[in-house]
Amino acid sequence: MCGETPTLPGHCKRKRRAKHSGKKVELPPPRAAEDLFRAALALLRNDADNLSRYEEHLQGERFVAAYEDPDPAVLVLRRDRYSKEQWEKRCRFYGVDPATEIIRDPSPGELGPLGANRQPLWPLTRLIAAYVLSGKDLQRLIVALHPEPASAEEARVESKVEELKLVAGQLATLVRGGELRTGPSTGEISEDEHYLAWDISRLRDAGLADKQILQEIRLFGYMAYDRPLTLADVRRLGKLELKPPN
Repeated sequence: MCGETPTLPGHCKRKRRAKHSGKKVELPPPRAAEDLFRAALALLRNDADNLSRYEEHLQGERFVAAYEDPDPAVLVLRRDRYSKEQWEKRCRFYGVDPATEIIRDPSPGELGPLGANRQPLWPLTRLIAAYVLSGKDLQRLIVALHPEPASAEEARVESKVEELKLVAGQLATLVRGGELRTGPSTGEISEDEHYLAWDISRLRDAGLADKQILQEIRLFGYMAYDRPLTLADVRRLGKLELKPPN
């Protein structure tokens, strides 16, 4: 629905500009979740490490999957988990160059069933979503994973990518204490406008009137639009009361 925040890019025909300020709410710094994100990245890394253990085929509109049970002793050996001597010993045992970062246990295991579902394996689904949200080349992923890449429904795929970005943005909004609502948007502020808003606040604090601020900004050639800055722009951005962090 138009006005729900965040929305799909291009959802609203006319982009609303932010015109008013609001109550400032201090948020925990992003670094507060650094360890949590690193743990999530470790999980994704583990998913990628174990992809060779999975087998999957499509049958009756279901993804039928199996998993190769590794040798109980070792699944993947990583260089950063061993001393130099230990690593060299293991490399000699497996016949690989000690400069390698990962040794995959070549021991054959037994395949175990993982069920048949309407979507691919969850570890693979998780990796696909992370890949898409990272902004990597989607066509390369399709070529790698689709049985007939040329037949992939490009328009539908792109639509789902935008939906994924939308849901990710909405989830992030809620996690950070924001609200999802319908109705007119409060508008957004570009990076260039944000920079100007900071300058306007600084110059106002220094006692300059808005007309003087306009002249000052024009003098330095700051541009936030594909046209000259106007007094209305200065007043609108000034109302946002945006100031650099202390």
